[in-house]
Amino acid sequence: MIARWFLLVTVLVASAFGVAVPTLATLPDDVRPGTRVEVKGRLMGPRALVAELIEIDLRPGGDDELGGVIESVDAPGKALTAVGIRIAISDATVLEGESRQPVVFGDFKRGQWISVDGTLGEDGILRASEVCIKTSTPERMRQTKLEGRVRRVDAARSSFVLLGATVTVTPQTQITRVTPVERRAGAKAEGCRPQRQGQVMRVAFRPSAAAAARLTGKAPLDQKGAITAITEAEKEVTRRFRENVVPRLWQTAAAAPLGERMYEYVAQNPLGEAREHTALSPEDLGRIRRTLTKIHRKRAPEPREAPSGQLALTLEDAVGLALEENLRVKITQLNEEALETEIPRARAVFHPLLGTALTASREKTVTDGRRTGDVSTRTPTAFISENVPTGGNILIAGDFTRKDTSGARPPREYNSNYSVSVVQPLLRGGRIYVATRPIKDAEYNWRIAAAQLQADILTVTAQTKAAYYDAVLAEKIIDVTQEAIARDEALIEASDALFKAGLVTKRDVFSAAILRADDEERLVTARGDRELAQNILSDVLGVSIGTEVQLRDEAIDFEPISLDLATWIALANERRPEILAAGEAVKRSALDVRVADNTLLPQVDVLGSYGRGETGTSIGNALNFRGDAWKTGLVFSYPLGNVAARSALSRAKLEHARFELELAQTRRQVELQVRAAVIKLRTNLERMKPLAVSVEQSEGKLEVAQARFALGQATNKDVTDAQESILKAERDLLRATVDYKTGLAELESSIAGQI
Repeated sequence: MIARWFLLVTVLVASAFGVAVPTLATLPDDVRPGTRVEVKGRLMGPRALVAELIEIDLRPGGDDELGGVIESVDAPGKALTAVGIRIAISDATVLEGESRQPVVFGDFKRGQWISVDGTLGEDGILRASEVCIKTSTPERMRQTKLEGRVRRVDAARSSFVLLGATVTVTPQTQITRVTPVERRAGAKAEGCRPQRQGQVMRVAFRPSAAAAARLTGKAPLDQKGAITAITEAEKEVTRRFRENVVPRLWQTAAAAPLGERMYEYVAQNPLGEAREHTALSPEDLGRIRRTLTKIHRKRAPEPREAPSGQLALTLEDAVGLALEENLRVKITQLNEEALETEIPRARAVFHPLLGTALTASREKTVTDGRRTGDVSTRTPTAFISENVPTGGNILIAGDFTRKDTSGARPPREYNSNYSVSVVQPLLRGGRIYVATRPIKDAEYNWRIAAAQLQADILTVTAQTKAAYYDAVLAEKIIDVTQEAIARDEALIEASDALFKAGLVTKRDVFSAAILRADDEERLVTARGDRELAQNILSDVLGVSIGTEVQLRDEAIDFEPISLDLATWIALANERRPEILAAGEAVKRSALDVRVADNTLLPQVDVLGSYGRGETGTSIGNALNFRGDAWKTGLVFSYPLGNVAARSALSRAKLEHARFELELAQTRRQVELQVRAAVIKLRTNLERMKPLAVSVEQSEGKLEVAQARFALGQATNKDVTDAQESILKAERDLLRATVDYKTGLAELESSIAGQI
């Protein structure tokens, strides 16, 4: 009820301000209670959603799924809230980060975009089986996703309830149906096109100069007719048609409709909370976004399917592919897996050792050439031995001997016995940390390798984002350069027409041609830069060098963040794998010092054994074990001078001091990286403000210069200067924006987590 009331209020407010709001549409017949649907749309309020895409799924079963922005975090109750739905987290819930790495509940922050799988209970709580943090792209932050079974349908209001949220269907809602066969095939049938109810096809277009003039009350003549008039008429007549040349000198992008801007604001601020930016005023932020939006509209949309031999990747897809295929990550992962196998090998020293032996001997004695004795023995022996963590050893052994003596009475006798022996060092080698040192060393080495793997994952993630942004930048540079060449062509045409009319000199024609030649040279360079950027991206992704990557996230969006240097340095010191690895190395060296110090002690081993046995003329008598024997002793040794042990201890202490200094140096390097990333963010943010102003001022200068040039009051030098300024400012603004986004990626890598 609250959701419907909020949606109604939103519609009324929007109507009062003249904003076009979505009208309602008839629900499809197959959307009924129990139908499984997937909905993507924009959040209009708590548990109120306007659907942009509805996919009707005819397959049985399936979990409930939710994707949206975290609105609140209940740490004591271990629960999240997104789309107004409470999400319960249990110990069995799988929690994953942006790179699919395991995370803890404390890593979830308000404002993150998450994907949740689970089951919605009757109490309206979604009990999650898996929660994953996703990359917070602007497109994703504006979208909410729900998937599950329809609970209720309200045909009168063209809405239904899904996961406790009210979903409203409009004529612009795209509806598709997927059969189980198509779902198993992994894609929709090629001939199955999404249908829209009551939708009128919209095509992006730019109104012509004549259409624009009619909208403003002006009706200029046809452009080609005007140029013809200029070439044939007298100077007096030409002046009356000059306004038909002026529109060819510039093209302006149409502003977004008010309705689109209203919906974009609601999507970015679902709870009505405006973000504050300490470094940018609302005016500066709006100017930068307007300029970037205008640049983005210059590029035609890419086809949905990538051509043969190309990869079509979003930024998130690129990061995932790089983490799977990047050679650096693979090498480090193999090293980590190899060192992990050393741990069970080191622990095997304390596993029991089982053995057996069989010996036989015969002795013939001869005195003065006469045989005086002939004795033969056969002895099978079995034993089990085990080292213990205190540095000692336990041995359990038993044997049975048969002895044959020629000429003796009786000629054969048997002997059997068993014993338990213990050897335990008291000083040197008699400590648990000494005996278990190989295991500890293997564990330290493995943890250092695991930390190095995490460090490489962070580095490759940042490199992938930077390479992806550079590739997008190269595309945008080509776009703005081609747009500049189009302006040059229009200027050449206008200059030539005015020259033929006698209003300007040949110099203006030459100036326009020179400007076009310069921009064509810039275009060639930009295309080379794009090819280099594609090669760098394919290398980071781990695919074949030269593989063409179609960039799905081609818009260079801009979302400034507040700078918090102290917090980021603290997070980096807590999370960075390099610091963790250096800390493990310090612990390992400290253990080496303790073990080396133990070797200075004298060797004092206590030993003891106890056994039972018997000798008899028959096997039965020999197995009575009525005899017993025990032994105890003390072994003492000490090397004079003990030079080797003292040298080993000195070396271990020096190594420990070196590792402590390396830990301190690592902390300093990490802090420098964080500070460098923050400086880069701040610098590029400050650069973007004057660059956006430069673009707008250059466009204004161009309009004035075009008007003066068309009236014959000035040469086209001001026009060429303004066009060069626009191109340079647009290119520099794009570079500054990409540098800012690259700085964000580097900062996330520096603090080992999302911002």
